[in-house]
Formats: sequence, structure tokens, C-alpha cells
Amino acid sequence: DDGSALVSWRGRQGPDDELRVAKLGEDGKISRRTTLYRGGFPKWPSKYLATQVIGNQAYVAWTDPALKRVRLAVVELN
Repeated sequence: DDGSALVSWRGRQGPDDELRVAKLGEDGKISRRTTLYRGGFPKWPSKYLATQVIGNQAYVAWTDPALKRVRLAVVELN
């Protein structure tokens, strides 16, 4: 509703891979950055993350092939 966007990307912190998300305002400034997952990914999980925003929360899901399960993280957007 406020014109912002939620973006996600894979990053690296030392030897660990990270799954990160950020909220960007209409002006392109980051107002919130969060690491959802940190650890080793022998193979990068899903090519595409499933993301759904409901109210002030974003739900992000991806597959973890090493553990053969779906992972889900919830991010507060305010």
C-alpha cells in the first residue's frame, strides 16, 4: 500500500551462504534488511522463492534439498 517493494537475494558472510531480504521504499532507500537463513547450502535451494505479504508480515518459503523439506521464514515489515 505504501509503494515499497520486498526484495531477496543470496549473499555470503564468511564461509556461510545467507538468504537476505530487504524492504525498499519508492525512493530506493532500504528501510529494513534481514538475514533469513545462514548456513551451508551444498546446492542452492529453490531457484525461486515463494513470497507472500499479509498485513505487516512477509512469508518467505524455499526448498532445502539437503534436508528434503520446505523452509519458511516470517519477516515483520514495520
